[in-house]
This record gives sequence, C-alpha cells and structure tokens, in this order.
Amino acid sequence: MPMRKILLVEDERIIAMDVRARLEAMGYEVPEVAYSGEEAISAARIHRPDLVLMDIVLPGGIDGIEAAARVRSELGTPVVFMSAYADQQTVQRSMESDPFGYIIKPFDERAVRLGIDIAIHRHQSELALMEDGATRTRNASGMIACILSSLAACSTPEAREALITRISAQFDERFRSWFRKALEGRQNAAKGGGWGSRETAGFYLRWLVDLLSGTGMEAVWRLEGNTGSIEVRRGPRDGGTEEELLMAGILGTLVERSFGWTGLSGEISRAPGKTGGTGEYRFEFVMSGLQEVGKGP
Repeated sequence: MPMRKILLVEDERIIAMDVRARLEAMGYEVPEVAYSGEEAISAARIHRPDLVLMDIVLPGGIDGIEAAARVRSELGTPVVFMSAYADQQTVQRSMESDPFGYIIKPFDERAVRLGIDIAIHRHQSELALMEDGATRTRNASGMIACILSSLAACSTPEAREALITRISAQFDERFRSWFRKALEGRQNAAKGGGWGSRETAGFYLRWLVDLLSGTGMEAVWRLEGNTGSIEVRRGPRDGGTEEELLMAGILGTLVERSFGWTGLSGEISRAPGKTGGTGEYRFEFVMSGLQEVGKGP
C-alpha cells in the first residue's frame, strides 16, 4: 500500500513539530506543515494530499473551517479537524464544511490513526459511489439516446405505445435503486450538517439535468421556494416531427417516474420555455413544504 500523504495545518509550531513526528512515525508522509488558512489552501493545491489534518483556530483572515470548505469544494480532499474546542457552537459551525472527522486535543496516536483511516475509507467509498454513478448516468443517457432510432421501427400507434411502456419499465428497473443509493449516500455523508427535503429536491434536479445533458440535450435547473424547474433548451420539440413529439412525451413519463423516487410530495406540469425559443419547454415541480435542515417549513 502506498504511503498516505497528510497535510498538517497547525499554527502552534511546537505542537506542529510533535504531531508531524507522530504522523511520520505511524507511516504517513507529511510533505508540509501549513500555519494559516491561506497556506493550507495553497499547500493542498501543490501537494494534493490524501487528507488534511486541520486545526480550527488559525491566524489570518481564513480560519480552519473556511479553509476546509474551500479545500473540499475545490479539490475534493477530505478534512479532519483537530481542536481543543469542543463546544456546541464550534462543532456545529465546523459541520458546515462537511468534515470527515473531529479529533479533540489533547489526543493519543490511536485516536489520530483511527480518525485518519476512517476518513480515508469514507472518501474512497464516496469516490467509488461517484464513479458508479457516472457510469450509470452514461448508461441511462445512452438508453435515452437510443430511443429515437427505435422509434423509426414503430410504424403503428400500438407498437409505439408498447415501446413507451417497455422503456419506462426498463428505466425504473435499472436506475431507481441506483438513484436511491446515490441519494442515501449523500444524506449519510451530510449527517453532521444535516439534510432536509430542500436538499433532496436540489439533488434530484441536478441528477436529472446531468442525465439529460448526457444525451446531448441542453437543460438547466432552478429551485426557488417550493418550486423547482428544469428547462429543456435543446432537445426533442413539442411541436416538431412525430418522432420528436413522441420523444418529448417519453421524457415526460421518465421525469414523472423518477420524481416518485425522491419521496417528495408535489405536482409536475409542463410549460413553454421562459425565453420563448423554438422547441423550448420546461418541467415545473410544485413541491409541498420543502424545508432546510434545522428550519421549519
């Protein structure tokens, strides 16, 4: 197994020397010690560590929590906090950056090793889930893209109705469990910071746009209040050829089926695109009582 690379961020130099020596004795590589939030972000970009061990209270304009959020957002690198502060306010604020662990000072080597190993394992599991998701999204997009060529062989209304039924069933069979697994993975990853119905709605709309984009369509999503929308700007036209009209209908069926996987309550409707371009239309999702975590409806 290759040596794990740990970026250490600690402004107290004596403590930093001690922790670095412990990490190296445990078999980890410590390419650099950063002493501020700004240095942490720069060092993470340079060294691309497997994990960042980050103090929370740091000098300068960026503390450990903000630095962790930026490293996580930009590089996807997991961060484990180490801090002498364990009060509710500090812990709650730290959860906003989606940390992979929180180690209280003073700590022993076993606690550090366990925290690092758990964080790296969780990160690898998330990467595997994302790769599986990307593969399945490509497969789903490929399935949708093949529909148009299949339509040409359907010369009767009965044949086309049978095709729609078969496609809908295959879509549900192949991708419902994967979508639920991906959603539950994101919910579990966000347990510290929480997850509400609004986050579920945003996850679903992003997922659906990614799916459509994989077929060569152009779509954008929005979520405002209890209303979400996906605007299809380039795709099968409602007023186009017979095949395009049928394809647009199939998309509507797939959207309705996939929305049912979210567990959210609401109604779906179709409307012309806001910009009024030829063939543009949007799906609107009017959902009931969306709420963010920790807030009432």
